[in-house]
Amino acid sequence: MDRPVSPAPRADENAGAAATAPASGRRPWLPTAAGAVTTLITLIGSWHVSLWTDEAATISASSRSLADLWRMLGNIDMVHSFYYVVMHAWTSVVGDSPFALRLPSAVAVGLGAAAVVVLGRRWLGTGPALIAAGVFTVLPRASWSGIEARPYAFSIAFAAWATVVLVTALDRTVDRRLHGGRVPWWSWAGYVLLLAACVADNVYVGLLGAAHLVTVLIDRRLVLADRLRFVLAAALAAVLVSPVVLVSAGQTGQLGGGELGVVEFVRNAVVNQWFLGDTPTTTTGVDRTDLSLGDIGTWWQPAAIAMALLCWALIAVGVVRAVRDRRGTDPAVTGARPLQLWCLPWIVVPTVVIGGWSVAVTPMYSARYLTFAAPAVALLVAAGAAALRPAWIRSTALALVVVAAVPVLVSQRQLYGKNSSDWVSVASVVEQQATTGEAVYFAPRYPVTGELVGQSTRGIAVAYPEAFAGLTDLTLETTPAAADNLTGWSRTLQAVAPQLAEEQVVWVVQRIDYPTASADADRATFEAAGLRGQLVFSGPLDQVWRYSRS
Repeated sequence: MDRPVSPAPRADENAGAAATAPASGRRPWLPTAAGAVTTLITLIGSWHVSLWTDEAATISASSRSLADLWRMLGNIDMVHSFYYVVMHAWTSVVGDSPFALRLPSAVAVGLGAAAVVVLGRRWLGTGPALIAAGVFTVLPRASWSGIEARPYAFSIAFAAWATVVLVTALDRTVDRRLHGGRVPWWSWAGYVLLLAACVADNVYVGLLGAAHLVTVLIDRRLVLADRLRFVLAAALAAVLVSPVVLVSAGQTGQLGGGELGVVEFVRNAVVNQWFLGDTPTTTTGVDRTDLSLGDIGTWWQPAAIAMALLCWALIAVGVVRAVRDRRGTDPAVTGARPLQLWCLPWIVVPTVVIGGWSVAVTPMYSARYLTFAAPAVALLVAAGAAALRPAWIRSTALALVVVAAVPVLVSQRQLYGKNSSDWVSVASVVEQQATTGEAVYFAPRYPVTGELVGQSTRGIAVAYPEAFAGLTDLTLETTPAAADNLTGWSRTLQAVAPQLAEEQVVWVVQRIDYPTASADADRATFEAAGLRGQLVFSGPLDQVWRYSRS
């Protein structure tokens, strides 16, 4: 006797089942393996790239005592408090070589890749999940954050795993409501802690909570009690991290960016934000001349545009296919619905809030601030690829994405790949040619307007202290630790002019775009003291001069 045939479930029921189904229990090691592979790939060439200004700030903050660090955070950079504390502990054990500084970021990117696999398996299946992890690994913004000793890679890991925990908690809530039982309290407690950690790492990542709110409000599986539960969890996270937010808000300039027009914002949001990372060229208009790790010229520019076009096209394919085939039974289609329900707000909400505010009110946008949404981009690209038929079209599209990514990833790993920073070469020249007892003058970064100088080229000595050991710093007035900031304070060269009479050799490190009037004034001061200058090194960003007596 034949069994009665049950009516086919509606599309909405299929979608709900896909959303609430637990991740596959098979091969539980896959997320770990994917994370390890991503970390290893990200690390390739990371030690080769010269340190730069932002990473010198990390060294300056993390190398001081906890008491000094706490005083500094009360004055500046509370937005990165969690990261600095972690790096203080890390560098005190392993040191602050370029590889050591960047290793935690590479590991954090690996943790993000593991979360991508977890989410991808839940929504798309194992194959597309691994594709998503691969796209994430070659995504230039993720790769850039993994070789940058700053908190952006940490924001990826926290945001991705906060999403995993929240998705799991809500899916369990729906499942238990349908089949009985309770949701473990620690599911929500984990989300509270991870969301708070997001904000403590970088306050901009708090917008992830806003993106999650949008998803919770439009997810038809959820009832009012579910939404209220989420609001309570987000509110608790906000309370936990409120001291960081309040102090950060009071630190002038900590939540700002450069002037931003509509066209520039669109260009950044479409290309730079995900498919370029920070460019290997300086942002001050100085010509870049050195390409030390494979002369790829400017291929990274069209490659980034090509990758952006390919990935946005795949994302569009996934969205259109999911809408058009919402009643289909293809797992790649039905699974894409909850994926897009979570990933689109994850990308769009923070971008619109930060970019819109910057264009309409006051600057607060930088493409790097949105790094934490990189996992969502990778998942959406994978969903679009999974919807392509036949298989050879899918494979070709993904191969083109990887090919387009390669020039960008290589450009990030050139010796001067971080905004043309040539600090490693400057340090090498000084270390090889300077003699203990000689003096060094770190020129101001900007025209001097008062008696004291804040930003100078001294960051090179912070990043590469061995090169300047034994040299007399002519203008240092207050160390960064004593000044409770990241740069310390310097006097002007003119203020120490009498001391020049006692020096036989003075090494001068100045930006190549150092204002002509300032350079002429410094030269006159040296010549009045009987010192004549010779250009020893000129890189894409900095120059080294040797002033000595005839």
